[in-house]
Amino acid sequence: MSQKINVAIVGTGMSLSNFHRPSIVYLSDKFNLHTVLERSGKGRAKEICGDSIKVATTLDEIVADKEVDLVGCRGFAFLRSVLNPRC
Repeated sequence: MSQKINVAIVGTGMSLSNFHRPSIVYLSDKFNLHTVLERSGKGRAKEICGDSIKVATTLDEIVADKEVDLVGCRGFAFLRSVLNPRC
């Protein structure tokens, strides 16, 4: 694979710090953690992932970002509620 897959993660909770980010770091030859959706604005995304992470405050920002290839979300109910009107 010549180009890494840019991943956006929805949320800054335990799943980001314990599952999503470590998995992406482990597979960093294939994936790049590009964006984290942080609705609260408390700075958790940068605290967990570092200053270079792109922070979005809405799912619309992630969907509109042409650089994002894949969106990861543990909270399916939230994601479904946001995407349902678009389907």
